[in-house]
This record gives sequence, C-alpha cells and structure tokens, in this order.
Amino acid sequence: MTRPRVGVSACLLGRAVRYDGDSRPHAWICDVLPGFVEIVPFCPETEAGLGVPRPAVHLVKDRGTVRLLGVSNSELDVTMVLKQWIGQQEPLLQKLDALVFKARSPSCGLDSTLL
Repeated sequence: MTRPRVGVSACLLGRAVRYDGDSRPHAWICDVLPGFVEIVPFCPETEAGLGVPRPAVHLVKDRGTVRLLGVSNSELDVTMVLKQWIGQQEPLLQKLDALVFKARSPSCGLDSTLL
C-alpha cells in the first residue's frame, strides 16, 4: 500500500530555512509522522529564490490586496516572487494528500497569520 504524501513546512522538519537562518522543529512531525506518511519538505520563500538569512517579511493588506512586505523596509516587496512560485506548484500539489503549514508564517500560515 502506498503511503500518503504530505507536504510539510521545511522549518518544522528542522531545516534552517527561516528568515533568520533558524528552524522550528516539531518533535511529533519529525519523529512520529514519517512512520505513517511520505514527507515532502517545502519552503515557499527559499524555493522561490529568497536566501537564508533574508529580511523578515509580513503580510500587509493594502486596498483589499494582501502583499508580502519587508518588516523593517516597506519598500521590500516579495509578493510577485512568491505568487510566481505558487503558480508553478500545481503539479506538486496534485501529488500531495495533505499539507502541514507553519503557523504564523507569512508564506505558509493561514488563520493565525497576522495582517
């Protein structure tokens, strides 16, 4: 039987891909989950070509549009870089059964990500 394929934020797997060069390993995701599924690590920011370390970005709602702007430099706008990367991910997403995102991440977080 084929195990489900699950995309997991690379920082949760202990990979140093965060803006500050750090990671956020999660014990259950690293130690237990691989026993049940095939893990497919991903990090939108690094896979889109943004380096490590890199300036921190956050989500900003601007006239009804959400943008990814630099925290300390609002002139830094990586919105299009990430949108282009996302637009190329359909083949990968079609091969995944689930996704595990890092909460409060500007490129992965969902409801817990502050605007």
